[in-house]
This record gives sequence, structure tokens and C-alpha cells, in this order.
Amino acid sequence: MSTDQEYCSDQREAQLLWQQNNLRDEYGDKSLLCGLKKSLEKKVIGADYVCNILYQEMTPATTHQPVKLKKEELNDITLTTPALEEYDAIILKRRKNNE
Repeated sequence: MSTDQEYCSDQREAQLLWQQNNLRDEYGDKSLLCGLKKSLEKKVIGADYVCNILYQEMTPATTHQPVKLKKEELNDITLTTPALEEYDAIILKRRKNNE
């Protein structure tokens, strides 16, 4: 291996260690270890993959409060299952009328 290749390899290893330390700081040792194990199971190696695994599994789902409308009776409306076909039909009808 030439000295240029060794230098590039050393630089890459240093970068991976730096990224790993950042992930440890951000997610903690236990989570980092879990992310590393999952990346090895999936046969994907690299800090970017581990970071993606940690981000997807550790990011909490955001829950938003329901919107409160001025007319109280509108706040009580609930839909069992939205029928998107009906909404599409209304939009297409409006587009047709505007042409």
C-alpha cells in the first residue's frame, strides 16, 4: 500500500472515530451500541448508516394538539375514514367550473 493510500485510510478511520464519538455524545453509549449491532445485522457499515438508524429509532413522533375552531360545533365533527375520492371529485368539479 502506498503512503497516499495509507494516509487516506488513516484519515477515513479518524473521521469515522470522530463521527462515532459525536453519535455517542448525542445518543449515549447504549443506543450507539444498539445502532452498531443493527447496522452489522443489515451489513451496512459506516457512521452515516448508524446515524440514520439511531435517528429513525430515537426520534420521537411529534404529536400536535388538535386545531380549535371558532365555531364550537365544528370542533365536534369526526370522520370515521376520510374518503379521498370525494375530495378529489369536489376539487375536479371546481377546476372544471373555473376553466
